[in-house]
Amino acid sequence: MKFLSSRELQELTGKSHSSAQARALNEMGIDFRKRPDGKVIVVDADLPLRNRAPTHNTDEAFVFGS
Repeated sequence: MKFLSSRELQELTGKSHSSAQARALNEMGIDFRKRPDGKVIVVDADLPLRNRAPTHNTDEAFVFGS
């Protein structure tokens, strides 16, 4: 189980304080936990779309004029 780093969490939420990060995560619908010291933690696997395969075929090229 991998947790987001403090830097990754700040980049994701755009916030540096735990309470603001928690509000931002709630608004984005991302699950998180709070440690006893108040720090927010997010499990990498809980991020939407993080571990999903693309839904379109990336090998196909768009052909103009067809």
